Amino acid sequence: MTDETKWWFDDLVKKYPRLFKSYKWIECGEGWSTILDHAFWLIDHGLDHLSEEEREAFEIDQCKQKFGGIRIYTSITDDYMSGIIAMAESISFSVCENCGHPGKRRSGGWIETLCDSCHKK
Repeated sequence: MTDETKWWFDDLVKKYPRLFKSYKWIECGEGWSTILDHAFWLIDHGLDHLSEEEREAFEIDQCKQKFGGIRIYTSITDDYMSGIIAMAESISFSVCENCGHPGKRRSGGWIETLCDSCHKK
């Protein structure tokens, strides 16, 4: 992700301040922004079911692309959050990381999930 395309992640950090206490960067493309927005919304609401101590300790440690899918790492997790993260990861394998259109995993050194158009570029 370049500085020119970072705006969408900045918007998510502002939208979910309870999730991002120190981590302010993401390592994937804008095409997955909707998947992340939905996952973060569900995780944010899941924090209400944690103890106050757990809520204070919770944060997104890292969010990146790995092997063609989203990876979300958190400081604390439970079955609910693990399910949300697994769902987001699974969906990302069928969505183009660059533009958000339907895509598929492509290899060629680096494994990415791209639509036909982005793959040609």
